[in-house]
Amino acid sequence: MYVAERNEYVERQEAGFLFWLMFIAATTLGAFVGHYLEDLIRIVQLPGAFDILSIAAGGAVAGAVIGLAQALVLMPYLKRQGALEWLVASILGRIASGIIFFLYGDALSGLFFDNSYGTVCGLILLKLLLGGVLGFILAFPQYLVLRHRSTKAVFWVIANIGVSVITTYIPFLTVGVFYGLLTGVITGYVMVDILRQPTRLAEWRVREEL
Repeated sequence: MYVAERNEYVERQEAGFLFWLMFIAATTLGAFVGHYLEDLIRIVQLPGAFDILSIAAGGAVAGAVIGLAQALVLMPYLKRQGALEWLVASILGRIASGIIFFLYGDALSGLFFDNSYGTVCGLILLKLLLGGVLGFILAFPQYLVLRHRSTKAVFWVIANIGVSVITTYIPFLTVGVFYGLLTGVITGYVMVDILRQPTRLAEWRVREEL
């Protein structure tokens, strides 16, 4: 009886095409609004080293908006506690990745580069590496939310690294809705697979009342 009810529940809660579309919409809208607010906050110029505070604040706001939008879509699966964890993880990831990107730009701003083949290749490699690091930092806190809930949680990190490498190397993909749309399409597809491979601890495996 229990096994039959559990299987029925898992089947009804299984993520599919509709979830993917909802995740894309949430990520696209969240990223558009979040990045707009982040840019407004970053306009504030603080003296000296305190400028990093505006970067952190902007990242926190962007992370909160994007994380909340995604958490609402994930709530039927992660439930309230998991959705709250996802929101906090999104904020932490955005703050950390924003600070790393700021420090990277600050470190390069005072350097002079020629147009030699070696320099150009080095900068391309450095940009790709930066994208990978940013993707990892952004996704790792969210991975911690998923790792005991799904056997395929690590693919969330891999997907975000891939998206970050692409958007870091092709800057126009970070403009307007392009970033959120691309991120939503790729990571949403991966999230569907993640939710379809729950562990025994996943909230959506069994009825809450059982």
